[in-house]
Formats: sequence, structure tokens, C-alpha cells
Amino acid sequence: MPTKKEIIMFSIDLKRNRRRYYRLELTNLKGVGTAEVTREWGRIGRKGRTEKRPFASAAEAEHYYETVLKLRRRRGYKTF
Repeated sequence: MPTKKEIIMFSIDLKRNRRRYYRLELTNLKGVGTAEVTREWGRIGRKGRTEKRPFASAAEAEHYYETVLKLRRRRGYKTF
């Protein structure tokens, strides 16, 4: 059974009319030895864009997940 790790972040700045969300999900496919990172982003209340990226190993996927998470936090995204 696959295991998942998911976080949803928001970036809201009313002065700049900025209301964005960013969802990041890591899925490890047990038994297969592969993993996948799904990113979804867009304006709150609208359908966003989605990108899925497969990885050959869970370690590679975890590294990518943590890298994207740090980048989003640096750009002002927060969890509530």
C-alpha cells in the first residue's frame, strides 16, 4: 500500500491582491521501489495547475519534496 506525505501552504497579501495556494504530496509506492511527487498550485478558489513527477527511488523523491518545500517557504508560503 502506498504511503503519502502531504502539505498545503498559502501565500496571502491583500495589498498586492495575492491569494495563492500550493499543495505538495509525496507518494512512496511500496513494493515497487518508486515514488512520485505531485505539485498543485494556483489562486485560492480557482482550479490550479498540477504536475506529477516520478522518481526511481524514494530517497530522490524525498530530496525533491524537501527542496521544493524550502523554496516555497522562502517565497512566503505558510501553513495554517
